[in-house]
Amino acid sequence: MCRLFGWAANHEVSAGDLLGIDVSRLQELSHLHNDGWGIATHGDAGLTLVREDMPAYESAAFTERAGDLVGQTGIVHLRWATGALARCIENTHPFVRDDVAFMHNGSLPVTDELLASIDADLASSVEGTTDSEQYFLALLSARRRLGSVPAAAAEVLAIMDGREWPSLNMMWAEPDHLFVLCAYQNEFKMASLPENYYRLQYLRNADSVMAWSTEVREDGGEPIPDRSMLSVEASTGSIELHKL
Repeated sequence: MCRLFGWAANHEVSAGDLLGIDVSRLQELSHLHNDGWGIATHGDAGLTLVREDMPAYESAAFTERAGDLVGQTGIVHLRWATGALARCIENTHPFVRDDVAFMHNGSLPVTDELLASIDADLASSVEGTTDSEQYFLALLSARRRLGSVPAAAAEVLAIMDGREWPSLNMMWAEPDHLFVLCAYQNEFKMASLPENYYRLQYLRNADSVMAWSTEVREDGGEPIPDRSMLSVEASTGSIELHKL
């Protein structure tokens, strides 16, 4: 269980620029989501990734990096580890392969079918022990074959249909695109979590689009429907909602 924030903009911008005083909300949320934090951005300098396997509220670097890591696209992750999965850098989101930065909120069964869908070179690149990393590699393998992130997400959702998982919510950042998948099954969420825990929303401004998990921002946005993917082109600000 985790908290997510992502953006796409027509110029380089930081999470801190977009969140403003809501950066403090992320720090507060990290008291519960306390198993690490990470930020990835795509900017003029290329792909930049910073991760720590400690709570954001204890990190001297979190606020600084939220303010100085800039990009046309970017994602921020607060980790709350599932079960007994270790707190370590290798398990800390975002994960990066090719030109993609990826993060996930939820859990899923790592089935033989899911593992079989992963390209050999990606399977051999696994760094940690999370289901989230395997999920990412399955999506990336499907994107390589299908040429489309929404089509890749639809394929992996089909693999997961009929199985027990609370959430496949994810954000996927490329140099000029942000993709946000909302897919959850509240019947499998932890009973202690609020009913809206897995809902995602987005807000379009004149020069940027932001998406986030509940509680990350005080101001509301438009909901992303369940089993839908939001795609944003950073340079133009164009938005599409794909029903999966």
